[in-house]
Amino acid sequence: MTNKNIFHKKYFVLFIFLIWTLFIYFKSFSVGLLSDDFAYFNGVTKDGWNSILNNFNDSFFLPLSHFFQLVIFKLFGQNIYAFHVFQLLFHVLIGWQIYLVFKEINDKKIIFAFLTGFLFLILPYQTETTIWLASVSYVFCLFFAVLSIRYYLKGYIYLCYVFLISSIFCKEMGYVIPIIIFLIDFKQNQIPLFKKKLIPISIIIIICLSLRIFILDSLIGGYGENIHLNVNLNTVLKSIVAYFIKYFTFYRFSNSIFISLLVLTSIGLISIPLLKNLYIEKNFKKLFFITALFITTILPVINLEITSFHSIQSDRYGYFNTVVFAIILSQIICSWNKSKIIILSTVIISLFSILTFYDTKKWVVASEICNQYLKELITHEIENKNILILNIPDNYKGAYVLRNGINEYLNLNNINGNISLINYQSFNSQISGIKLNGSELLNVESDLIKTDSIVLKALLLDSIKYDFILYYQDKSFKKLNPESRLLLKKYFN
Repeated sequence: MTNKNIFHKKYFVLFIFLIWTLFIYFKSFSVGLLSDDFAYFNGVTKDGWNSILNNFNDSFFLPLSHFFQLVIFKLFGQNIYAFHVFQLLFHVLIGWQIYLVFKEINDKKIIFAFLTGFLFLILPYQTETTIWLASVSYVFCLFFAVLSIRYYLKGYIYLCYVFLISSIFCKEMGYVIPIIIFLIDFKQNQIPLFKKKLIPISIIIIICLSLRIFILDSLIGGYGENIHLNVNLNTVLKSIVAYFIKYFTFYRFSNSIFISLLVLTSIGLISIPLLKNLYIEKNFKKLFFITALFITTILPVINLEITSFHSIQSDRYGYFNTVVFAIILSQIICSWNKSKIIILSTVIISLFSILTFYDTKKWVVASEICNQYLKELITHEIENKNILILNIPDNYKGAYVLRNGINEYLNLNNINGNISLINYQSFNSQISGIKLNGSELLNVESDLIKTDSIVLKALLLDSIKYDFILYYQDKSFKKLNPESRLLLKKYFN
C-alpha cells in the first residue's frame, strides 16, 4: 500500500487521527473539575432541564454547547471520563473535517490535506481547549464552523446555513463564518456567488442576534461592553503581532529569547521555497487570503486578554486561529520535494507531540492541586460558617485551578458554607507557600508579617464578620487565631 493510497482512505485517516490524539492526550483523563467547571455542574445538578430556561446561568449565549453538555450529564452524570471523551472526540473530528475540506478541494494535494488536519490536532496550543471542560464551547463551535464551510464549498447551501446557526449557538466565534466564506469566494474569483447568498446569511445573522438580545437582554453580554467593545488600532495590531510571535517562536516552551529566535529563524529558512514560489507566481492574492484568514479568526477575541507567551492561559481564544497556523505550516512543508516533506513532517510531528504531552501534564498537576486543596478545606468545620481564605490557587503554570468555583464545589457536596477570598495565587510547584500581591507572608502565628497595606486593610475591615480565617501553605490549611489577628492589627497600626 502506497502513501498515496493511505492518505486517500478517509476513514483510515480518521483512525490515525483518533489513535494519535488519544496517545498524546491520554493523561487528560486524569483531570477532574477545575474552576468554572464547578459552576456549570452545580447549576445542572440543581436545575436539570430547567437550566435551559435561565440560559444555564451564563452571561454568554451558548445554548447549543450547554445543551450538549446537559445531555452528556443526563446520560453519564458527573462521569468526568465521558466529558473528556466527547471533548477529545470532537477535537479529532475537527481535524478530520479540515482534512476532508482540503481533500475535496484538490484530491491531488492529499499530503497537504492530511498534514493540515494532523498538525491542527497535535499543536501544543490546544490543551486548554481540549482538556478544560469549560472550554468545550470552542470545540463545538469550530466543529460546526468547519462543517458549514465544507458544505458551502460542496454546494449544499442549506446544510451550510444549518451548521452556521449551530456554530453561532455554540460560541460567538461562529459569527466570523460569513467573512471566511467571503474570503474564499474572493480568492476563487466568485464574488457574484457570495452575493447570491448574502441576503439569507444576513437574515440568519439578524435572527441570531435578535435571539441573543431577547435571552441576554443585551447584544453584548459576556464580559460586558467595556471589554468586548474596547477596540482600537493599537489593540488590534498588538494582538496580531502577539499571536504571530507566540506561534512562530514557541517561546513558552523554552523561556529563552535565543532559542525562540532560533526557532523563528528555522521556520524562516524552511519557508524559503514557499516564499520563492509566491514571488515567482506573483500570487499576492494567496498571500492576502491567508493573512486575512489569520486576522479574521482572531477578530472575536481581538481585544480580550492577549494569549500568553509564558503559559497555557487563554490559549482557547486562538483555537480558530490555529487552523490558519496549521494551514501555513502545511504549506511550508509541502513546498519541498517528497523526501524533504517526509523529514520535515517527522520532525515537526514529533516535536509537537512531545510539547503537547508536556502541556497535558500541567493540567494533571493542576487537577491534583485542586483536589488536594478542596479535600483539605472540607476537613475543617466549615458547615454554616463564614470563612475568609487568604490565598487560593488560581492556576498552575497557566492551567486553571480555582479562579472560580470554590463555593459551587461546596454546594455540589451539600456543604452549607460561605467562602470569601483575599488573593489568588499562581502555583509553579505542587508544594506551595503563600504569596499575597508578590510579598510573602511567613510565620503568621508570630509578629513577623510581610505583606502590603492593601491586603491588610481588606483583612482587618472584614475580619470581624468571619468565624475564622484560613491560609494555605505546604499543602495544608492553617487557621489564623484571635491572637494572630491582634498581631496583624498591631503591625498595621
